[in-house]
Amino acid sequence: MEKHIEVIGIDHGWSNMKTATQIFTTGVKEITTEPAFYDDVVELDGKYYKVGGKRLEVRDTKVENDNFYLLTLAAVAKELN
Repeated sequence: MEKHIEVIGIDHGWSNMKTATQIFTTGVKEITTEPAFYDDVVELDGKYYKVGGKRLEVRDTKVENDNFYLLTLAAVAKELN
């Protein structure tokens, strides 16, 4: 059986997320209703999040909450698209 491995490098900056072909702002905002359009939207555990837009505030670490996890999911999806 032949295996296909895809390697995706992601730079988790405070201002921008960067992959080989994508750059987008580190903004994350929860959407309280199901969106009409799914461009730049991540769905996780039944909740919707708009990524991009206004950048996140700089904190001591990037693992205090799920924002950079959501941004990582968005970066992988954008790169695979």
